[in-house]
Amino acid sequence: MYHRSANRSVQLAKDIDSARCKGHWQTISELARRYKKYSNDLVLETTVIAEANLQLLVNNNNNPIDSKLYSNDTPGHITSRPTLQPDKVKPLLSQLNSALNTKTTSDDVATQKQASPSTQCYYEIGDYTTALSVLNDLSLPSTAPYQSNYASILCLQAKIIKAISLELTGQLEQAVDTYDEVVDMIGKATETTDRSMVRLPIDYAHTKPSCLVDRPRHLDNVKASSIQALLRVYQKITSSQPSHWRVYKRTVVTRYSLDYLSSSYRSNQYSPPPLSDDSVEMDGESFKMYEREMFLAELTHLYAIYEKLVYSLVSFPKSGMVNQMVLDMVDRFAEDMELIGNSPSDLQNYIDILNRATQRTFNSSRITRHLFHALVCLGNFKEAEHALSSYLFLVGLQSQVTKETEDWGDAITIDKHGRASTIPFMNASILKPLIEDALLESTTFRQRQQHNEQPPTLASRRPSTIASKRTDDKESVESILEVLAAGARMYCKYLNKGTEAVEVAEIAKMVLEVAGGELVVGNSISARVYRYLGIAYGVLAADSKY
Repeated sequence: MYHRSANRSVQLAKDIDSARCKGHWQTISELARRYKKYSNDLVLETTVIAEANLQLLVNNNNNPIDSKLYSNDTPGHITSRPTLQPDKVKPLLSQLNSALNTKTTSDDVATQKQASPSTQCYYEIGDYTTALSVLNDLSLPSTAPYQSNYASILCLQAKIIKAISLELTGQLEQAVDTYDEVVDMIGKATETTDRSMVRLPIDYAHTKPSCLVDRPRHLDNVKASSIQALLRVYQKITSSQPSHWRVYKRTVVTRYSLDYLSSSYRSNQYSPPPLSDDSVEMDGESFKMYEREMFLAELTHLYAIYEKLVYSLVSFPKSGMVNQMVLDMVDRFAEDMELIGNSPSDLQNYIDILNRATQRTFNSSRITRHLFHALVCLGNFKEAEHALSSYLFLVGLQSQVTKETEDWGDAITIDKHGRASTIPFMNASILKPLIEDALLESTTFRQRQQHNEQPPTLASRRPSTIASKRTDDKESVESILEVLAAGARMYCKYLNKGTEAVEVAEIAKMVLEVAGGELVVGNSISARVYRYLGIAYGVLAADSKY
């Protein structure tokens, strides 16, 4: 009978350990009640019940609506999880301290399993100094192997709480060292056990990887490789979780991870993941190739994760709304395309991302601009022409009136079939009002400062164009001129269409004049506009019958 009870208590202890590992706190009370029947170990029973009650308090204190607050986090400002009221946690602390004082073993692991819940209590009420005091009394290993049991999870969780508490109390150097230990432990956890088992401790450190991105400006001993290793481990763990799990926090961390990864590569501070085989040696050229391949793999993988997270948060916009998160994602990818390169496969992947973005936006001139540039680089000029035409309509530089009057010019050119065709009819009385409407919200900040102008309201625009209905999806003068210059270049260099090239180049010249010339947009863009205007007329002259 005694032997049967002993076996039963051992099995129930394992069940309790498994439930704690997986965060099944609602089953702890019943398991603890059954464990009490077969064992006299009151310490374990008291500890697990107090810990389960603490987790239930934490879950009830976290309002799902409040999770949107994390979407505004930055590396310099992290929104902390709401703390618990001390009077609610005080009874739990009394139970845990009583159990800790009546422990029957001097085993460090047992002591850690009993003291770690107390540390969580102090952390959850915002008493970080006391939490550090309790942790300093524990012998936490720095590089212990991670095993599939709750003791390892408590050790990892204690390390994370210690790192966060050190950071919040201003001890940044010690915090960074502790974060490095966390990275090492989690890295071993992904190799030795199920990733879902580290979900509980990762909950505590969810927004902290993004805050470390800002640390090199404050600490000289923080290496970029350490931060990159932390971000890799973070994505390795969280990518196996459901898409809805901590989605706002994950989106913020992934967004700043992308920024940090690309900026590190641009500044030659990128450190690729170490090879799995330490015996492999690479020369300088081979290492550069490996570094480039790993950077591209990491960057594209992060963008795939970020795109999935963004689309889980946004839906198709209603009238007058703009999905700014989608537009920001597209702008980030467009900027990083300089690092990725212009291979056909990379460009096609980029175009696919832009096409998916159009399904969550409505008539976005910004996405159309990126799509036009990508199609030109890919050499898909037929689609690029359609994208250019759509862009001109979206920013308000073309309308139904201009399309109807475009054939009013003189028929002085000969097309490829030997037929006479008209040159563009650039009617200033029609085009200038359109350009003024298009540039009302596209003037640069420098120009507004110079003239002390306030941003115009929607009511100040003519309601006859698509541009009059635009809200936050604004295009700058520079962006508009870049598209027009690229369009003129496409028609001249690749398509040999002088008529279309002159039309686009003339619109670019009028936009430049209305915007204020090179004083506003700079000499470089102004020179390109006039250069392509001259080239366009040269191509048109080659087709002239005179």
